[in-house]
Amino acid sequence: MKATSKELRFKSKALLDTVNRGEEVVITFQGKPCAKLIPYQDDKEKHPANELFGV
Repeated sequence: MKATSKELRFKSKALLDTVNRGEEVVITFQGKPCAKLIPYQDDKEKHPANELFGV
């Protein structure tokens, strides 16, 4: 999904809801992409500290 910087300013809750559903949002400024909102993923979920490697 694409959104303008103005939409980010005035509709931030709706854009965050979109990200929470798993979609990525590209923010544009003067018609050019400048940022991307993506769902946050905790690194601990990917690499548990208690897991023994190779055992």
